[in-house]
Amino acid sequence: MNEERQPEKNEIPYVNRSYYKLFFVILVFVAIIIGCDNSSESKNSSEFKTMKSDYEKLKIANDELNKKVSLQMKELDELKNGPGKMIALAQDQYNARKYTDAKKTIQDLTTKYPSSPEVAKSKELLILIESDQVKQKEEDKQRIALATSKMKAEVDEVENITWHTDTSTKASGSSVHAYVGKPEKGKLQLRMVFRFEGLSWLYVQSYKIKTDDKTFDFAVDYNNVKRTTKSSKIYETWDKAFTRRDLEISQNIISSPKPIVRFTGKDSSSDYEVTDSEKQALKNVIDAFLALGGSLDEIY
Repeated sequence: MNEERQPEKNEIPYVNRSYYKLFFVILVFVAIIIGCDNSSESKNSSEFKTMKSDYEKLKIANDELNKKVSLQMKELDELKNGPGKMIALAQDQYNARKYTDAKKTIQDLTTKYPSSPEVAKSKELLILIESDQVKQKEEDKQRIALATSKMKAEVDEVENITWHTDTSTKASGSSVHAYVGKPEKGKLQLRMVFRFEGLSWLYVQSYKIKTDDKTFDFAVDYNNVKRTTKSSKIYETWDKAFTRRDLEISQNIISSPKPIVRFTGKDSSSDYEVTDSEKQALKNVIDAFLALGGSLDEIY
């Protein structure tokens, strides 16, 4: 039977020696980890400082570049829209009699470049503009008086509008004519009329206008044609808002030596030759429309 060995005097027991060995290994391991962490932290810290330094350099370079771009954009803007260009634009607008646009350009020039030499030139130009505007108002009055002198006026007191029709336009007979309405408020109203006169109903469904080498066709809804009778005569009248196409038709009728309108009904048709008096009346009404303040650009 084996007897348990007793440690000699001053000898470390076996179990205790194993414990110290394990403790020593752990210490070494911890030291290695700490050393690695410190090395990694040091390395990361160094890289961060380098990146931060690079970022600051890039930021400074970017700020400088933005300053240069802003300066170049300002220089480019002055080349395109500087005081010299603006006064030249105002002069061109004045020459084209676009007085409102010219005054706006001068105002912008004075606001943007108050100390530029061009401001003094713009003030001289402004005097000319205002003088010409006074003359234009007087010319407009004379033109309106001349244009409306060829018109007969009918006042609608209910709708507060004055209708101007050429003095040669008659209330009877087949006709192609126009007329213009001037309300107290709002835009002018330019209208076109195609009227058929006969002894029996056509029940007009379409219109064909022939002017020299051009032909214009209109289909019309039955309900848009007004049908009346007077002294054994029947009238089928299409009264419509004046359109861009009507302007083209009117211009072709005015210039054509023999414009013809064909009224086509349900079972038959009837041709009508526009007279010289009607051609002149169309021109007079369009002139009156412009004289009263209308614009062909407003016609769609």
